[in-house]
Amino acid sequence: MADPTLRVALKYCGGCNPTYARSQVLQALQAHFPRVRFAPFRAEEDWSALVLICGCPAACARPPRGAETLPLFRVRALSEIPPVLRGLEALLGPAASSNEI
Repeated sequence: MADPTLRVALKYCGGCNPTYARSQVLQALQAHFPRVRFAPFRAEEDWSALVLICGCPAACARPPRGAETLPLFRVRALSEIPPVLRGLEALLGPAASSNEI
């Protein structure tokens, strides 16, 4: 069950030229962090971090207004998932993860 205090905001790129299935990023995040709530960014909510899920190396997605002070993690390819998992684990603490990178 997700801990309501551990919340990570998501923002997807526009998907104009995806080179991988961007849904795989969310699946990996949820599998690794079963205690964390992942949801689309909303400025009125409190977040621990922001993950920008970009479908290609151009990484044109930008953080939304109101998210400028959040720790930012950007995924441009499936190979970037493990470093993002490690970065989020360092930020959120090992208790938030399943410890399987």
